[in-house]
This record gives sequence, C-alpha cells and structure tokens, in this order.
Amino acid sequence: PSAAPAPSRDEVASLVVVARGGSALACTFAMNGAFGSGRMFPGSGLFLAAPPDGARDGRQSRTPVLMANRFTGDVLFAAAASGGTGASDAMVRITRTLLVDERPFATAFAAERADDPVRVNLAHCPRGIKRDPDACYGRADPRGTGLAVDSGS
Repeated sequence: PSAAPAPSRDEVASLVVVARGGSALACTFAMNGAFGSGRMFPGSGLFLAAPPDGARDGRQSRTPVLMANRFTGDVLFAAAASGGTGASDAMVRITRTLLVDERPFATAFAAERADDPVRVNLAHCPRGIKRDPDACYGRADPRGTGLAVDSGS
C-alpha cells in the first residue's frame, strides 16, 4: 500500500509458522544492511548477509519466542519481532498482555505506538496446537504490512 510505513533502518524481518501437526518456527533475521554485504553467493542469486557492525544500541537484538507445554511438547505460542531497539520490549509487553493478562489480540496492540517501526507477528494456540488446532490463530502486526494466513486444514 502507498501509505505503508518506511522500513526499519535495521533491514530486519520476522516470521512465525505453526503447523497443524505440531511443529512451529519463530524467526527474526537480518541482512545487516540493504542487500546485506552486496555480494552474492556464486550461482545462487542469494545475497550474503553483512557481518554485524557491533552496534551496542540494541539494533542487533533478536526476539523470537516459542512456548510449548513442558510435558507434551504441544505448541502454545510463537512470536517474533523486528524493527529496532524496541523489539524486545514490545515482544514482552504484547506477550504479557495476551498470555498473563489474558486480554484479546486487539488490546495487546492497542497500547503500542502506531508510528513505532517495531512489528510483532504471532501465533497463539491457547489449548495447544495438537490438542485444539481450531482454537489457534495467527496475526500479523496491524501497524505494518505483514501477512497472517490460517489454512484451516
């Protein structure tokens, strides 16, 4: 969309995948600069990531979260954040609102600043993905241009 916010200067993105069969992935990744190192892996068409610049201002912070039942391994929650120094803080606030305070998804994001470049993507399975897959939902941060899809199968 033309009104999409400018991308974070960190060139960081995140994704969350939860499969009906019980597998889950929460990942935050970066190229450490636009087009990474600017060099391609020979014959692959893939850009190589630039080495981290050693920044101590939190830009290198990665915040994936994966929660499962300790005894059954059933996935309950998966989330990942990107967007700079506030990513870890936003992840904690949103996770707490959803899981500890047991508030709805919209409430969890309502307290976040609309102009903040941080984005949090998540999947929540309150009773576990294996136990009750139909109760699970995935959400992309409503402040960004993310995508969340529920296959329903």
